[in-house]
Amino acid sequence: MTDSMTSARRVQARERERLAAELRKRGASLAQIASELEVSVPAVHKMLKRVMARQVELADESLAELRAMEVERIDALLLAVWPKAVGGSGREPSLGAIDRVIKLSKRRSEILGIDAPLKQDITSGGEPITAVKLVEVLLDKKPDESISD
Repeated sequence: MTDSMTSARRVQARERERLAAELRKRGASLAQIASELEVSVPAVHKMLKRVMARQVELADESLAELRAMEVERIDALLLAVWPKAVGGSGREPSLGAIDRVIKLSKRRSEILGIDAPLKQDITSGGEPITAVKLVEVLLDKKPDESISD
């Protein structure tokens, strides 16, 4: 099979997927789309899944680009404010600049997910924790002060 045939088939498949997605947006059922495109309902489902996967991928790429752009902006602002925040050359540090650096740094950390909450493992020796044990932990009971079932 030549590359041009493969490419032509890919273009045709993408066009059918685009048409399936457009029909779905207009409210067509999977059966109606299958009938229109002369394919099975499972084939339509696969087409729509591929379209949605590409859209998610594009959205993820756009989000990554937006994050990178925002981090660049914050870095430029930090670079401009930093000398005033640390003082130097006989100048006292500016409290306002220090406050601005802290706020910019906090925003940068939020964008990059640096301050995201950590997952805590609440198991007991690798075994799932029982409800009684969980209550004891939450109430900060000592093992010898066990709560009765």
